[in-house]
Amino acid sequence: MRRKLLVMALSVVTLSLGSFLVRLAQARVNRSAQETTRVTSVQLQPSQPKYIAGCPITVTFNGTITTNGPGTVRYTFTRNDGGIGPEGTLDFKSADKKEVTTTWTIGDDSQLPAYSGWVAIKILSPNEMESSHETGSFNISCHRVDQPQTAVANRVAPWVVVPPQIRVGSSQVEVADNTRPASDFSPLPEPSRSPEAQDRKSDKQAPTAGTPPTPSGVFRVTLNGFTVNTETDDDVLERDGKGDEIYVVGEVWVLNRDGNFTDRRTLRSRVIGDATDRPERQSGGSRQPGIFGGDVGGFRSGDSMPPREPWRRTREPYTDRIPMLLWEGTLTQGQNVAVILPSLWEWDSVDPGEIESFWPGYMSAWSLRTKPQLIENLNSGRTDARMTLQLRGVSTSGGNSPILGQDQYYRGITGPVLALSYDSAIQALRTSPSDKGLGVFEFRYSAYPLAGDYTVYLQVERVR
Repeated sequence: MRRKLLVMALSVVTLSLGSFLVRLAQARVNRSAQETTRVTSVQLQPSQPKYIAGCPITVTFNGTITTNGPGTVRYTFTRNDGGIGPEGTLDFKSADKKEVTTTWTIGDDSQLPAYSGWVAIKILSPNEMESSHETGSFNISCHRVDQPQTAVANRVAPWVVVPPQIRVGSSQVEVADNTRPASDFSPLPEPSRSPEAQDRKSDKQAPTAGTPPTPSGVFRVTLNGFTVNTETDDDVLERDGKGDEIYVVGEVWVLNRDGNFTDRRTLRSRVIGDATDRPERQSGGSRQPGIFGGDVGGFRSGDSMPPREPWRRTREPYTDRIPMLLWEGTLTQGQNVAVILPSLWEWDSVDPGEIESFWPGYMSAWSLRTKPQLIENLNSGRTDARMTLQLRGVSTSGGNSPILGQDQYYRGITGPVLALSYDSAIQALRTSPSDKGLGVFEFRYSAYPLAGDYTVYLQVERVR
């Protein structure tokens, strides 16, 4: 009996020792692999190397970091003016390639009308490496759009972390005062007027103290969520993640009655969908893990973001994810209109497609083309805030592309636009434009063929 107990004890000790030795050997292998892991390639390039548009301009840079094994990579962004971004880290479970994104907002029509520069990724560890300055170079030329009254706070924006995908840059825009120093103007002699003309002029003088002020208010527009009616025709291998991965692009500009643009900006959210091994993404969707495992995520037909009542916002909005703040500002009756063009984009690759590269130019041209109609709507007191984007001769095929209306002959794309004046904002707050609640708009995005069908929910609110 004692011999059996001794044999059993020795067997347990032997198994425990063997297990310990196996773990020790594996730990040494892992440590050795990490010690020999190196960054083998780092690349960064602007989504569009040349920009000609209204300033300020936000330049987006997309890049990749590749390793030959598992480990943690420390990196930052550098640029030609000496700016250095905050340090970032990426964890690699094996030899792989991961994506990073950064932005730089720069340019002013009067102070900085043209600029050339570069941005690069600098690897800090496990080995030092820097991406090509030539590949990361860009140049901008500010196209004056009726002399917009905007200026970038600081001529060259400081580095701050602005997601999505570890976006770095500054999107802060300071609206310049519409007045000028007296020295900027030379008084002109007033032309002679007939008595009738003098009478008409007196009718247009500033209101007296007893005249009530022109109604105005501070409003904001948020994208509360969306519903996937039909998922897009995705990559069969799902290399971008399971199901649909999308991101929001918001084009915003404010037009005054005199024809001047006082605010122009482009917003972009994080990529939303399958976030397996991609911590920079916002997780969303119900696609189940495949044979290789992973997290639940990636959009399929029938999904919503957020999952329940996506038209209802239950928390304060973010600037880079759902619910997302698109615009907040002052509207004055008959004086200005905020144009908000939100679009959902199907994400395929860090490399931009043709339409993504030319999108800023398309938007600038469309804003100029629709300006007369917007001013006419202001003068007439129009209360319907909905308009339609129409771009002819544009195809959404290839690369990252917007989920917008497109006919079967690929002759152009269309999409919904929110043109918000004081009157239309008040009208929206008094009604339920889409039967989803006061101030909630329901926009449908549908493209041909099999390119996705989504419903987006926007909400207008009065802040004060």
